[in-house]
Amino acid sequence: MTCGVKNVKSTGEIRKDKFNNMVNTEKRLTDFAIVNISTGEITKEIYEGDKLVTKEQSEYAENYITNFNRKVPFVKVYLCDCNELYEDLTGTEVIVISTLINYISYKDNILRIDKRPMKIKDISDLTKKNYDNMKKLISSLEKKEVIKKIKWFDEEANRELNCIAVNPFLFFRGTDIRKEIVEVFNESKWSKINYKMG
Repeated sequence: MTCGVKNVKSTGEIRKDKFNNMVNTEKRLTDFAIVNISTGEITKEIYEGDKLVTKEQSEYAENYITNFNRKVPFVKVYLCDCNELYEDLTGTEVIVISTLINYISYKDNILRIDKRPMKIKDISDLTKKNYDNMKKLISSLEKKEVIKKIKWFDEEANRELNCIAVNPFLFFRGTDIRKEIVEVFNESKWSKINYKMG
C-alpha cells in the first residue's frame, strides 16, 4: 500500500464533550489517502491530525513509554569516564550541587530562585547549612570549576547582577545555551573530559 491523492473535504459531527457541552467537530480530509497499489482502491482516507504508524513503531510502543515524564522539568547530567567529577568533590559538595541543579535556568545555566539569581544566603537557607561554611563550599566549587560567580545582565531585573552560573559541560537545562556562558567555562578542565558513550 502507498499514499495517493484525494480531494480535501470536511465532515462534521455533533457530540458532547467531557463537560457535557454540545460540540461540532470538523474533521478535514487531507490531500492524501492510503491506496492499495495492486487494485488502486482507496482503503483509508487520511484526516488532519491522523498519524500513520509502522509495524516497527507499533511494536516499539508496546514495549516502551516514549517521552516519559515529558512535562516534568529535567536537567542533563553528563556522564564522565571514571566518575571524575565525583572523585573531585567532597560528599557535602556532591549533596549541595545535587540540590542546586534543580535551580539551573534555561538558556543561561544561572542558578535562580523565584526568577531571581540565587545568592549564597539562598543556598545556605535552602540546604540548611551555615552561611560561612556555605561561602567556603561555593568558593571550593568555583575552584573546582563546577560553578562560577559572574556579572550577568538579568532580563527579569533589567540590569546587571552578580550571579552564579553552573558549568554547562557538567549540568545543563534545555537544549540551547548562550554562547557567553559556554565561553566562561570553555577553558575549564570539564570542557575537555571524555564523556561515557552508549
